[in-house]
Amino acid sequence: MYKYRNNLKLFIFWGVICLLANVVCTASTPYDGDQSFWVGWVQQLIDGGFGGFKGNYPPLYVFWLWVVAQIHAVLNFAVDKTFFLKFICLWPVFFSHLFFVDFLCRITEKFNYPDWKKHLLIAFVALNPAILINGPVWGQVDLLPVVLAVLAIYCISRPRYIFLASMLYLLALLAKFQMIAFLPIFGGLFIRNWRTSWKGIPLAVVGAAIVLLPFAIGGNLLPMLTRAYVQTTSQYPYATMNATNLWVLLVGNAAPDNVPIWGVSADGLGFLLKPAILGKILFVIVSVFVLIKSILCKNIRTAFALCTLNGLAFFVLLPGMHERYLLYAVPMAICWFVWDMRRGGIPCLLITLVASLNVNLINPFRGNDVWNTLSVAGCIALIILLCTVAMPNVINKVVCEIKKV
Repeated sequence: MYKYRNNLKLFIFWGVICLLANVVCTASTPYDGDQSFWVGWVQQLIDGGFGGFKGNYPPLYVFWLWVVAQIHAVLNFAVDKTFFLKFICLWPVFFSHLFFVDFLCRITEKFNYPDWKKHLLIAFVALNPAILINGPVWGQVDLLPVVLAVLAIYCISRPRYIFLASMLYLLALLAKFQMIAFLPIFGGLFIRNWRTSWKGIPLAVVGAAIVLLPFAIGGNLLPMLTRAYVQTTSQYPYATMNATNLWVLLVGNAAPDNVPIWGVSADGLGFLLKPAILGKILFVIVSVFVLIKSILCKNIRTAFALCTLNGLAFFVLLPGMHERYLLYAVPMAICWFVWDMRRGGIPCLLITLVASLNVNLINPFRGNDVWNTLSVAGCIALIILLCTVAMPNVINKVVCEIKKV
């Protein structure tokens, strides 16, 4: 009971801070191109429902966009690039972040960490710059599928929850196809635990059927899957699209992916030196290594270390990567850090730093609403400080009452 109370206090404290940080960051200017997609897709769902959806986004998040469309329709709000649209679209990100904080609060209780270390760990989760810049600032929802993938890896490593693992991983894929980066680890753990892991397949089929059913009823299932999972793979034929990875060093940003590196002729072996070919070969090599290690994996900290490795290799080695795609490695690295502080700390900090700076180069934390929010925060800080100095006894009583609550 004592541990439960400490865990609850830890979660409430950092959970509130996490939500406040998300809301403040949402006030910043989003990436204009992606916001245009949200506007167009929400309008399509208002006009034609799931059957009229023409976007190239995976189906799970489209469910939430349908809810956003109904909210706008009921309130008779015009669909435009407003703070309201961004705020409502990001609810899945807010709750994914909050759930991730809660999940790791529960995990830290399993270790004999001192309180200060628990607070430091959870603060790093709640205020992680990569997560905040990618989601609330940029306006993207990449955190939702990664949290589902984290839960899938956790569940397939725990006999008690293994029946949920396949459904969670399939939902992650239905939220973002890039979650295929973690397939070697999930597949290796699935093979290792084959005597029980197969029992989760029926539940996965049911989960997928529920997600896909509205599109099937609307006669839009096959076109939607084609746009989301086939056409998007060739949408950006570049070595890298603002992703600070290997190809920025070898061929430069936004260079074609079919030109051999170092100016080598395309004849003979030069064909293999194209980013489109060489990058995939290198990633497959890393993935096969990770698959073998996953089959032999005996503990969950190693599983998250392998997820971190493959998530990083996915970003660094494959062509056509975007600046945001390193975020997929960040929650995995955080989990590795929590389970293995000695070996996971430095990789986690480095990945977070690179992911944060890479996204911030393209869409920095800025905007008129941010100025107003920070101005209000500065005024509140001044009032609190004046009251603390002028009426210390009153402030002490207020603090005591808040602590009781």
